[in-house]
Amino acid sequence: MNQPVEQSIQYRRNTDMLRFLLMPFFCFFLFGFPDGIGLTSALSRFVPPAFYILFGFFALSGSQKLCEKRLLHGIKHSALFFAQLFVVYFAANLVYLTYLGEDWLPQALSKRVLFNFVVLNIWPFPIGGSIWFVQALLYSYILLYLLNKAGLLKHYKLLLVLSILFMVLTGELAAVVRFHFLGYEFLPGGFLTRALPYMLLGMLFRENTIWFDRPHPFICWGLFLFGGLLAVGETILLLRFGFLVYEAHMIGFGVMAAALCGLALSGPSGAPNFFSRHGQSYSMRIYAMAPLVHFAIMMMVGNLKPEYLEAADALSGAAVYLICLVLSRIISFLSSKIRREQR
Repeated sequence: MNQPVEQSIQYRRNTDMLRFLLMPFFCFFLFGFPDGIGLTSALSRFVPPAFYILFGFFALSGSQKLCEKRLLHGIKHSALFFAQLFVVYFAANLVYLTYLGEDWLPQALSKRVLFNFVVLNIWPFPIGGSIWFVQALLYSYILLYLLNKAGLLKHYKLLLVLSILFMVLTGELAAVVRFHFLGYEFLPGGFLTRALPYMLLGMLFRENTIWFDRPHPFICWGLFLFGGLLAVGETILLLRFGFLVYEAHMIGFGVMAAALCGLALSGPSGAPNFFSRHGQSYSMRIYAMAPLVHFAIMMMVGNLKPEYLEAADALSGAAVYLICLVLSRIISFLSSKIRREQR
């Protein structure tokens, strides 16, 4: 086996393992963690950037033709996944809102709500808010495909700088620069303000894999810790001067994400293990099931033991992850059994 193929296998094993290990923090980011002050939940916002870096690392490499092929593959898979999630989440919300007797249709079809969903990737219903992540991924794949077709990805470093500036100036620094657009004081995480910048960063990593030949793990862990401190420091500073209008992204989260991805890309892969074999499939299942499981937990506790609702909400991030992990394992077992019987 030649060295590039061996290196590709190493990257895939390590990054799939990272995907698996990121999922509990993804649940903490969405649903909280009972540390008393919300710090774990806040710092877990590094997870979406980390995933986008990995998507960019694998899609944006090689010749223009190869890059086009990979981006088309990404478009097809993310479009199918988004369509499946849309149908399931919409159906769940339809049942829930109809049960409540709410007249939700006029509001859902308003121009503002449609603009929020189509352009800003803001899901308008109570169940399934995390769908923005795969929606932003799909949009970015399409945009990157068009840029590649036009031969503009050769200028990706300039695009990276511009997209990061746009992300920061319309996000955490929006109040500092007095950002105002159609009544919005900031732009939330979406394809232009989250997926695109970090996917381009993944492309930078792929073009400079020499960076990950033999960096000491302590460097990556040190950068990860520094990113966490930086994110906390940014938040405190913006709050102190009255500029904190958006907390979902800080530059420190990007540093944390880049450090973890660098750690995965630089480490020896070793033999395949449970985490590397199931990282990609389990992470997709947990991501898809998490909003439904969280809603089910809160509805059950609210109806049976409403006095425990606050405690259930605090523990829901960890509970959702564990339940989704068990369900993913059951699905994996059953699908493997069916495949064996069909042979």
